[in-house]
Amino acid sequence: MGGPSTWSATPRPTLAGLAVLAAALFGGSGATFAADRHAGPPALVIDPTTLDATALDDAVDALVEGLLAAKDPDRFWEPSKPPSDESTTQAFGWTAIVLLALVEAGVSPQDPRISDAVGALSSASLGGTYAVATRTMLGAVLPDRHRRMLEADVRWLLEGFSPRSRGWDYVKRPNSAREDNSINQFASLALADAASRGVDVPERLWELLESRTLAMQRPDGGWTYEGRGEPRGSMTAAGVATLFMLDRHLGSRRRERRDVAEAIERGMSWLAARFDPDRNPGHPLHEIYWLFSLERAALAGGISRLGGRDWFREGAASLIERLCEADPDGVWRMRRETPRGRTLRWHEHALGLLFLLRGRVPVAIGVLDEGAGHGLDASRFASGIVDWMADTAEREFNWLRLAPEDPVASWLEPALLWWAPRSAAGLVEGKSFREKVRTFLDLGGLLVADLGDLDPRERQAVRGTLADLRPGATWRDLDERHPALSTLFRLSPREARLETLSDGVRDLVVLDESGRLGRGLAAGPQRGRNAHEALFNLWMLAVEIDRPWPRLQRWIASSRADAAAPAPPILRVVDLATDAETASLEPLAPILVGRVLGERLGVPVAVERVGIDEAAERLDDVETPTLLLLRGVDDPHWPPSTWNRLEGLVRHGHVLLVETVGGNGTFATAVERELARRLERTAAPLVGDRLLAGDPTTGRADLRRSSYRPSTARRTGAARAACRLRGLRLDSTNEAAAVAAPPAVVVSTLDLSHAMLGRPREGIDGYDTSSASDLLERIARDLLAARLSPVPTGRP
Repeated sequence: MGGPSTWSATPRPTLAGLAVLAAALFGGSGATFAADRHAGPPALVIDPTTLDATALDDAVDALVEGLLAAKDPDRFWEPSKPPSDESTTQAFGWTAIVLLALVEAGVSPQDPRISDAVGALSSASLGGTYAVATRTMLGAVLPDRHRRMLEADVRWLLEGFSPRSRGWDYVKRPNSAREDNSINQFASLALADAASRGVDVPERLWELLESRTLAMQRPDGGWTYEGRGEPRGSMTAAGVATLFMLDRHLGSRRRERRDVAEAIERGMSWLAARFDPDRNPGHPLHEIYWLFSLERAALAGGISRLGGRDWFREGAASLIERLCEADPDGVWRMRRETPRGRTLRWHEHALGLLFLLRGRVPVAIGVLDEGAGHGLDASRFASGIVDWMADTAEREFNWLRLAPEDPVASWLEPALLWWAPRSAAGLVEGKSFREKVRTFLDLGGLLVADLGDLDPRERQAVRGTLADLRPGATWRDLDERHPALSTLFRLSPREARLETLSDGVRDLVVLDESGRLGRGLAAGPQRGRNAHEALFNLWMLAVEIDRPWPRLQRWIASSRADAAAPAPPILRVVDLATDAETASLEPLAPILVGRVLGERLGVPVAVERVGIDEAAERLDDVETPTLLLLRGVDDPHWPPSTWNRLEGLVRHGHVLLVETVGGNGTFATAVERELARRLERTAAPLVGDRLLAGDPTTGRADLRRSSYRPSTARRTGAARAACRLRGLRLDSTNEAAAVAAPPAVVVSTLDLSHAMLGRPREGIDGYDTSSASDLLERIARDLLAARLSPVPTGRP
């Protein structure tokens, strides 16, 4: 799970504690650094709640460019003279950690800006454990031509291991009695990275490291530097990360041991109770080292939140504030000094860069865990899956362990949410949990449910409760054409035995009643190959074949309360409900339409759902401009009275937007045909209509070309092509009219509703989110312009 990443240090062997060791290479603000003689550049102020992928990319780019610019042609990133708190025993440690960060950031080892440093490091003779371990981690991500260097460094680390202390010393001392949790973690993680590249590491070494790590845990769940003193956040995170890593390398034959699981849970509880993104808990130094250590532990355990807080988002904001600044033009660049004037060292930037890079790694799967004490089980299950997915897709993946009490926004971070309940009570009897699942599904989430641990009666109760969350949704057996069985890997429906809960637009739940899918995933990719292939197909379904999103993607966390009408509204959005089934199609889309229009137009927008049979009476006397949404999938079978009411609404002056939700059906075409007959008008493409035309003199954008979803673009051969809206006008087409109203009826045979969720899903045929929002805004703006004077303020 995740790529190799590292910490480096150049400690003086005679120094006793990590306080000086980490200050040497992991940064800090203690007395070992020069005094703060003057103020540095002002700090950026980053709000972690709004931190997004764009800001993350800006920070990564600033650090990459800053580190490249800082390279000395002769010394690379080594200091000209080791600071007083460091020694020469870890020579090339600074260069190794910077190169690791740059290569992980995407800089090619053959890039002329770093190729000379890579060559020099490859041929250098290193004598310090930290430096060798760092080069080992770098070797694990370099091409195979550096394999000899990687294998030689592994031999060095194996030869330097002391069975007496069950660990390493600062230099190669195979009989050392030194007990150092930081060195042990650093060297063992380096060996783990090498093992992931196929380099052999004796199992006995993993066993000795595990027994020592367990023995050094304190009664409160924390770890100290050398087994003495108070536990520290950095060392506790190191202990947890080491146990997770060792458990994976020790194999399945030891999976019944609970001492490791209990130690990890106590360590994570210690971290959750003391999490602070700005300070190393229990120690006044080494904040960057602390965050990097925490990241290794949290990623290994799939931890999304600590003490209810998003550790990655808050940690990333803290690091960006420490390591980046804005130039006079607002462009971010790498800081050289803290706001208090302390010079930052290159390895601090490198460690921060390695932390931030994890935010670019897609979260493939979330494991919804309803009980405490199962962190190690979840890690064993999910980490093996994402490792296989990474090998298959040739890209990194992460995973998250999620809890029922986590916010829905956290549930939406992974592409898939895996749920294997141990009882039916949580969903069937828990109203809060049930409503959260409903919201998750309504916002575009895909739930994969494994009911193998439930008895038949409980399975039936869960099936019924899930179906009740979306009126009109039905259970369907998968056939060979379903994406879960055909997107990349071809699977037999008989082998898969999966069902889906579908509302006619998209799958909401993929269900395995037998538990066969879960057992196959737990068995590993060799014994459970079909299960792994089915899950990979489902992942591709959830990300629209290949649209994985970064860790900091923020999904809309809407609620039905958002539909409350502001007073007084300037615009009304009315979702016309013809029956319970059509009303449940993307039920949050009208709310999100109202939100988008309110933000873009800068006016109060009221959103409500009205039954079509009572709409004429409720809307007849309302003077507020109204946009009617009429949404469906298949041909409507309405009585003449319903069509009469719909015709009356159009003639009354409201604008009607007709849509085939999901884009795979005949609803919009059928409604267009009947209304054209009743209104005695001919529907026409709007690509040549004044509705979509631009005007350079006023800044009105030209919307005659639209952007479409990847599945639509693959089907039609273009991601960007002519807008396909159609319309019926009741007014004159006089282009000289002072105010051009939109057509009385706008018809979209392609999806707009799912586009408002902003979430990928293969099989949805329609506009992308940006074009959908632009088109809706244009219709609403022209409606307001025609009905109100002066035109409301907002974007042209």
